[in-house]
Amino acid sequence: MIRLAAILIVSLASIGGFGWLLFGPDLPVVVDTAIARTRSDVKDTLGSEFRLDQAAQQLSRADEEILEQENRVAELRVSCRDLKEEVRSLSQSVKKTEKEFITLDHAWQRSGEGTRAVSYRSRMTDPAVIDESLQRVALKATSFKSRLETRNQVLDNHTQALEQADRMLREIRTRRERVALTIENGRIDLESVRLLQASTGHDVKASALANAEEFARAVSKELRVQREVVTVHGEARTGMSLTDVSPSDAVHELRSRLRGEDEVISNDGVAINSRGSSGFAY
Repeated sequence: MIRLAAILIVSLASIGGFGWLLFGPDLPVVVDTAIARTRSDVKDTLGSEFRLDQAAQQLSRADEEILEQENRVAELRVSCRDLKEEVRSLSQSVKKTEKEFITLDHAWQRSGEGTRAVSYRSRMTDPAVIDESLQRVALKATSFKSRLETRNQVLDNHTQALEQADRMLREIRTRRERVALTIENGRIDLESVRLLQASTGHDVKASALANAEEFARAVSKELRVQREVVTVHGEARTGMSLTDVSPSDAVHELRSRLRGEDEVISNDGVAINSRGSSGFAY
């Protein structure tokens, strides 16, 4: 029995820090603590694994870039509007100067190309004056026309830039909404996983309960082995295991037990030498 107790103590000691959980009254508290700790680990691990917080931070930075793109589009819209107004004004100036040029040119032709005075705007005008006005208006019309072509080209460039910037803005807005939806769905899925894990206990990584069960099985197996040993070899009356009993002691103990049985038989009226055939001499 002493050896059995020693083996049991060694088995419990080999369990480590969790051995006392098998018999201690605080097992539920320890398991709850382990579950709470591992749930926190799961939260941190999943949050880091899926990087939802990092994605949200990057999305906030993307919002700033989207705002910059929106400002760029707004500026292009304003510049296109101003250019359109400028082009419209230049177009009117070109038409006006061209109309004035045509009127002067008719007067110049009526003057015989500068040979006589003609009526211009309800008064007689010298051909030289008409020729000078004709040249001035022609230069003005040419200037307006050149500026109009230039501004039209600038307007086309700004319009193309606006279309491209607006298209890009729509694309990044769509991507932004898609990412935001993905993050939101990810948070919902993550919360669902955590709730399911919390309800089933699957979030308990290397749980104390699982370790306790394993240690309990190990101790139970060891106890069964020791019980079989005791059953096969008999209980040591002196508190020593059979491995500590010498052969001579075993013979002496068996002889004493048999003598005790013979005395009981003798008291019942059976011959004392009834066991003579056993081969023992008394």
